[in-house]
Amino acid sequence: GAVVGVRVLASRPDGMDDGQAATQRQDPENHIVDDPGDVEALPADARWVTVLRQGDDVLERVAARCPRLQRLHVNCMEEFSRQPTNRVFAIAATLSELRELQLVKTVHLDGTGIERLLDLPRLETLVLAMTRLKAASFSVLPRMPSLRVLDLSYSRGVDEDALRHIARCPG
Repeated sequence: GAVVGVRVLASRPDGMDDGQAATQRQDPENHIVDDPGDVEALPADARWVTVLRQGDDVLERVAARCPRLQRLHVNCMEEFSRQPTNRVFAIAATLSELRELQLVKTVHLDGTGIERLLDLPRLETLVLAMTRLKAASFSVLPRMPSLRVLDLSYSRGVDEDALRHIARCPG
């Protein structure tokens, strides 16, 4: 199948360009988990966590430790042995204050269970870049009332039906 990148449903709510957004990785409010042992050092009131090269087990521990997260970024980089599975959607759904979910290079995701994100009424930004979603997964997107930014860069599974669902998104 073709690889299609769909970038923005609406302009960035923070008014930044992508370069500025990339520099936010250095933000002191962004707590980095690059090792399973890093989870215990997270402040319980953390609002933003980036998890690098970790699987579902670490994501579950992050969600349990930081239940008030507003931003969760997961980037598997080139580590294919430690990847979240579709359970990540159920894990994210436990974070009732979540506004931004980024799943990048999570190649084991096919979108099964994505409907769990409907439990997140505040979710504004969803990044599913470099994933392999099934086309049926996209039918959930129009039912996400707060979704404003959708990034499917380099993701597989984006076909004509998927684009029709995306076009119906409220953002």
